[in-house]
Amino acid sequence: MGPTELMIERRYTIPTRWPTGQHGASYNFRVGAVSSLLVALALLCACGTGSRLPYTLLDLTPLPVPAPDGFYQEVTWLSPETLALTHFDSLETERWDSRMMIHDFELGESYLLHDEVPQECRETVYGRLGRLPDGQLGYQLECIPHRGISRDFRLHAWDVGTQSDQELYRYPPPFEATAFSLAPTMDRWLQEQAGDGLSNSLHYVEKGQEPVRLLEDSFARAGWPSWLPDGRIVFAGTPQLPESKPNLFSGAPGLMAQLNQPWNIYVTDLDSLLQGSVGEEQMVLQGIQGIRGPVASPDGNNLAFLGTYRGNEGLWIYRLNSSELVRVWDGFGPFDWSPDGKELIVLEREPDVKFFLGQPARIVLPDSLLN
Repeated sequence: MGPTELMIERRYTIPTRWPTGQHGASYNFRVGAVSSLLVALALLCACGTGSRLPYTLLDLTPLPVPAPDGFYQEVTWLSPETLALTHFDSLETERWDSRMMIHDFELGESYLLHDEVPQECRETVYGRLGRLPDGQLGYQLECIPHRGISRDFRLHAWDVGTQSDQELYRYPPPFEATAFSLAPTMDRWLQEQAGDGLSNSLHYVEKGQEPVRLLEDSFARAGWPSWLPDGRIVFAGTPQLPESKPNLFSGAPGLMAQLNQPWNIYVTDLDSLLQGSVGEEQMVLQGIQGIRGPVASPDGNNLAFLGTYRGNEGLWIYRLNSSELVRVWDGFGPFDWSPDGKELIVLEREPDVKFFLGQPARIVLPDSLLN
């Protein structure tokens, strides 16, 4: 399926005024200044006691982004003023009517991509989103067949400027594609295959070639790849667990033990991944429960991830250059970096709504985390 022009189905117009009124910009500045002071004080206290704190709980307050009514499940920050979001009109339509929305929050305008269902599919479902190295929107599209259970996943690119869509790759069934990260050359990428947190697997893909599984013999699970600008690769993984003798009662407890096993974050290179030789010396952080990420900042200096670290749940930033770890939000929901790496967009969960359904909000990062 080659490039096709997609119709724009609906357009929304919403107020452009921030909830903070005309003083939104100065409010952002004050938040950044206070946050920088808090980080400095936390590090000063650690030095004064002769020991370095393992992390800082900064816990910034997200600033709501005006958006059309409804609920959102995935988010990617494409350009300074443009978001891509998976949208539902209501909770009742969540299971069957996911729509892709491109939202300009400066102009207050949004449009939905037209759902052009291929003939071989009964319906399609949007999956994981991501900003591609060339600035386009990358997204996974799941094709549900008319008969049988042989679903297939397809990697697409949407060009906001020309409003055109292109299928980049079609995964061989039953490959369930989730998180992905393309190399700067756009001709190869790292791809996670879902495993419900138990047996997620990492694959290397080149256009026109079958996915090649990585780390199969050395890791129990691996995923969430992020290709850094300097060519290094970041991923989350758990090494192989010690084998135990099977018995009548080992099934469910064994699965629970593997699910509760923490994740680690690794920084490595493609050759090590292809050779399966990633070791402890390439691990930068360990002991994270329920991870989502890491996702590298555009400059490759910082990693953001969701998870529970030493009993504290939230959105964290790990600074590769200094090994500092800071929790910037005590919430839990999908997120992405701004194109300049100075902010994060999160989907802030509303009361009584599922974990990964929320409203977009911005987290302005203090200078102390960026310099």
